[in-house]
Amino acid sequence: MSKNINGIMGPQVGKIGTVVGYVANGKMIYRAYQRYVKNPQTPAQQAHRFKLKTLSQASKDLERMLGYSLQGAGIEIHTTARNAFIKLNMQSFVTDPELALDYDRLVVAQGRLAGVVITNEGPLDAGFGYRLRFSAEVPGGNLRTDMLVAALWCPALREAVDVNGFLEAGAFVTEVALRETWRGHDIHVYAAMVNTLNEPSWLPSRYHDGNRQLLPHETSNTAHLKIA
Repeated sequence: MSKNINGIMGPQVGKIGTVVGYVANGKMIYRAYQRYVKNPQTPAQQAHRFKLKTLSQASKDLERMLGYSLQGAGIEIHTTARNAFIKLNMQSFVTDPELALDYDRLVVAQGRLAGVVITNEGPLDAGFGYRLRFSAEVPGGNLRTDMLVAALWCPALREAVDVNGFLEAGAFVTEVALRETWRGHDIHVYAAMVNTLNEPSWLPSRYHDGNRQLLPHETSNTAHLKIA
């Protein structure tokens, strides 16, 4: 197996003669093409593919939030937030009664900032949705650089609603309207505090600047609330 940054004509992905090329952590990797696989359907291989597929779908649903909550959180240069999410959650599964994602163990942020407490203050007076309170102790400092990032996620429908804002007096309260199609489904709320380094513009495309990783954002650990 060989590695380089890019091929002569740029990234070369797929079968090339007797080798297969793919990109990992920003580097081109070539390995010998394996024409025959003795048993591609072992239980372990099927479980691994199921985990990758499930986490890939989840990372796409939560992509907007992950762009901040996992940006620079100890992940390697060239690694996107979605790939970091998948790597962090390969063990976030239960096996009884069957292999399934454990939403209580899902990691969307890892850091040292004050943790977030999520409180459901009840349904909206009109329409379908909830009034949510996000609380955290943010001692001193410039509160305008400590931003809350959160997402309400309905896995059954593969949809998410993003929430972000700044805490005032240690709390951020917001009313989130949801589609009627969400009614009756489990809703998972994930949140984290992010120090935006004076750049609170929520731009997921700002993962990296060319080959130079942007300054990492400090984050809190994952907060989770399930609304049944």
